[in-house]
Amino acid sequence: MMVSRKMYKTAFITLLAYSGITQAQIIQYFGFQTDNPAALQFVENNELVMGGTFIFPRVEQTGTVFGVSGSSSMEKDTQFGFPEFRYAHRFSSKLVAGLDVSEPVMSVYPWKQNSFTSPAGYGVNIDSLSFVPKISYAVTDNLTFGIAGAATHIYDFTLNANNAPAGYFQNESDGWAYSYQLGAMYKINPQTFIDFTYLSEIKTETSGDSTFGGMYSNNYKTNDFIWAPNTYALRLTRFMTPKWLAVAEVDYSEWSDEKELDLKNNATGGPATFPFSWDNTTRFALFNRYQITDKMGGFLSLAYETSAEDKASENYTVFPTGKLATVVLGGDYKLTSNMKVAMFVGNLFWPSDIHNTAPAGADVTTSGNYYFAGGNVTFDW
Repeated sequence: MMVSRKMYKTAFITLLAYSGITQAQIIQYFGFQTDNPAALQFVENNELVMGGTFIFPRVEQTGTVFGVSGSSSMEKDTQFGFPEFRYAHRFSSKLVAGLDVSEPVMSVYPWKQNSFTSPAGYGVNIDSLSFVPKISYAVTDNLTFGIAGAATHIYDFTLNANNAPAGYFQNESDGWAYSYQLGAMYKINPQTFIDFTYLSEIKTETSGDSTFGGMYSNNYKTNDFIWAPNTYALRLTRFMTPKWLAVAEVDYSEWSDEKELDLKNNATGGPATFPFSWDNTTRFALFNRYQITDKMGGFLSLAYETSAEDKASENYTVFPTGKLATVVLGGDYKLTSNMKVAMFVGNLFWPSDIHNTAPAGADVTTSGNYYFAGGNVTFDW
């Protein structure tokens, strides 16, 4: 069975619909940044991809914080989206270059201000925009290497708490981070590829404003916080038949490198430190796509990730983390000879409740899930 470049390109474009949904225990990733830069080699001439993902969190907490018991949930009307954009061009039979623009780092925990957890934190929000130029070079017919550099703007890092009656503790900052990706892809035979991706950590310092009651600081900073850890991904892709594509992937992320989040020069005049005791995580994913008709395909993705939780007593209640499972169902349709649409829905959830006992005086259980839906449109010419 011979598999054309176009067939593999269809497969990898479809993979974009789920490949970014990973490492979501601490910070959610959606976008192209987890895609192997070597995979650009499947672009035939020119390629333009535009799309996004919308998230609908349904997370609840129960327990006690500083002697106050109760239950709370994320704001029910909360929803947020992530843009995805790619343009790629083939310069020769061996060289392809492209630019990805996406939101690779996101964490939103919009807890209600007046809930029992407010003194421990609410309004946790991280937004970013990343610009990633990529190059893919085919050394031989079977071996391809890729490299990418990423400039990520953390344009909103908010971390607030309601310390009534003293007042609201509000901290807002922004900053930049720089990282890179390395990729290699090897064609075992015309039906089978294996590829490896390394994503360097995204580590930055942000600065901004901090207020607490009538106190104010315009020299507020966070320390070198790891927004995303070093991650290693190994993926095997195979056409089982001319219509059936199967993918198996294993990712390993070094979350243990992150020890704390220190809010320097904040308005309280004293230290405000969020300690973390996280384990490295391993994620296992399976992906299947079937070509139903000449124009339409369907796909199913299943993933499971080990918990980053090491010691519940050292992890803050506003950053819950536990074992994570993801189910994604979707399809793609070829509208014209050079235009294809892919859409998907999914559920990202913790299989078991999460228990945190930090800060001291807190005992909180978190449960729930994130529903999401999205898609992309691909043009090639």
